[in-house]
Parts: sequence; C-alpha cells; structure tokens
Amino acid sequence: MLVSENPCLALAADFTPEGFLPWRDALTSVISKRAYVVEEYDASVASPSRRFRLPAIIARRSQSATLHRPAAFTRANVFLAYSVLVPDGRARPRRAAWKCALCGEIEHDMSALTFEHVVPRSRGGLSTWSNIALAHASCNHKKGARTLAEAGLTLHVPLRRPTNRDLATLRLRTQFPTPPQAWRTYLDLVYWTSPIDP
Repeated sequence: MLVSENPCLALAADFTPEGFLPWRDALTSVISKRAYVVEEYDASVASPSRRFRLPAIIARRSQSATLHRPAAFTRANVFLAYSVLVPDGRARPRRAAWKCALCGEIEHDMSALTFEHVVPRSRGGLSTWSNIALAHASCNHKKGARTLAEAGLTLHVPLRRPTNRDLATLRLRTQFPTPPQAWRTYLDLVYWTSPIDP
C-alpha cells in the first residue's frame, strides 16, 4: 500500500466526522498535540530519529465551535446539501448526483441545474436555505415567476438548512463512497445517530 493512499478521517472531540486530511497533516496534528490517534494503518513512515505508523483516524482534543452551527449559504454548500449517491455501473459503486426539486428526476450533470426559488424573487423570495432548491433549467423556466400551487407543481425534495456537521458527513460520503474499512464504524455512527428530517 502506498503512503499516498492513506487519507486520515478527522473526528471532532465528540467523535463526529469533520472531514479528511492527508496523512502528513494528520501526523502533524498528532505530534503537535492538537489531536490523538484513534486508529492506525499498517503502513509507516520514518524520520531520522523515529518511526511513525500512519494515522487512519484522529480525534481533536477540543471541540470545534462551528461544527454544529448552520452552514453558510454558498453555491458549493447548496449543491453538496442536495446531493444524493446513486449506483454506478463503473468502477466506483456510487457517485454523486442531484434530484430536480420540480420533476424529481436524478441529474448527474451539475451544470444542468439552477437555483429554484420556491417563493419567486419577483414576489419577495430570498436566496436562503428556506427558499432554495435545485431544479433543471427547463423545469425552473416552466415554473417561471409562479408559486408551486399556481404552476401545479410539488416539491420533490425537502428544503433544508444543514449544519457544518451535516455537510462534513455528506462531503465524506461523496468523496469516499467506499471508505477505508477503519472509517466505517465512525461513519455508520453518524448515520445511526443523526436526526431524521420530518
């Protein structure tokens, strides 16, 4: 196994996933006492005076103040928040896609989607988590400046305002659809303990 193939899962102090780090950054966090090793890979690296096993999972010693706060409303975060993992017949078992909020179809091409303002901007609708979903440009054009009821449409995705923790978990699941074995317990813990949207 090559050293470059050993990403490290970074956990918050409460063991919720925050993201992943290259092994060098993870080792630096451990050596500087900002984090401690939870799981290790079999691979190791050596300095002139010491040998280190590569960390597979580290946990921070202090809790991040921003992890449970609402996520910033940015284009990247909106696309991440509304992403879904779908089966893929190729080498990767799952890949990211998005569901059109207006027709319900799965879309693999990010550029085919636009921001759908549930309450149209012409009627005072704002670009906020509580008013934005993703929709095909053609579906969005068909709805126009009408409300969902006026257009005879229903929303096929729930509107959501994710926390930074939610996005960290989604980012990990998107970037590592088949995570390293050592990570699975910690990622499954998030699955079983996360609140379910109504």
